[in-house]
Amino acid sequence: MNLSDNPTWKSAAVADLAFILLSPSLINEDSASFILNPDKIINLLKALDQNDLSLQLHLKRKKIRKLGWYAEELMTFFFSNYPDYNLLGYNIQLFDGNTTTGEIDFILEDVQTNKIIQIELATKFYLHYSLDNSTVFIGPNANDNFDRKYHQLLNHQLQTNNPKEVRELTNNRPIDLAVPFIKGVLFYPLKKPKATANFNYISPFHNRGWYCSLAELLENNEIQELWSITKMNWLGLSDPKKISREEFKTHFTELFKEGNRAIMVLNNCNERGFIMSDEWPN
Repeated sequence: MNLSDNPTWKSAAVADLAFILLSPSLINEDSASFILNPDKIINLLKALDQNDLSLQLHLKRKKIRKLGWYAEELMTFFFSNYPDYNLLGYNIQLFDGNTTTGEIDFILEDVQTNKIIQIELATKFYLHYSLDNSTVFIGPNANDNFDRKYHQLLNHQLQTNNPKEVRELTNNRPIDLAVPFIKGVLFYPLKKPKATANFNYISPFHNRGWYCSLAELLENNEIQELWSITKMNWLGLSDPKKISREEFKTHFTELFKEGNRAIMVLNNCNERGFIMSDEWPN
């Protein structure tokens, strides 16, 4: 669902929330089945951008160490303040006896229709990679595979059996609609900028970026400067650090030594990219 191009936001947290809400989905979806009103979202974000204290206090109460956790907390705040849905529960643990069998991200109630909606959120950054004469999308951590994640979400995370943990929240009402809400960027090799995503579930309107190895970057004389983005700023691209060509090797080598496998950057055209370690994906 692509509501609009992201405007400029003063608040980094609002910029991050805007990316989740306003950027196009990575997957094909029936947008009529779960509706977020563009005008209401823009008005909410604009008001929040003028005074984000409530959002900052919400985030401050949480121990957030991962980007995925951060995205979930942003959406928890959003659903708590968006007038068309009541947030009935979030991060709902499912059990079989004493064994945890899964987790549901959000359970909402549609204010107008009273329907119960499950939302499974994912913010993903995958790289288009050729492997054994086939194409896969893998994350900076090469064990993260888009195809595997999509089918796991579709076949296991979206609920059809209305577990008791949900019925306790909904006064025994069943889930009427289960929605995958997947936002992010797919990155393609710098040498093949027009590569396509040959998976029928990937939206043709997804956000695109580019990537290359550090060795490829150093060989490319056309790229004279970049802006480096830390991982917790991957969503809204806040606080970019300008890196000149003379600094490329030292800057990225030091970050790789710290355990990073992929460094997000922006180029002069404001296009997202990843600089990968020369050993990636191994």
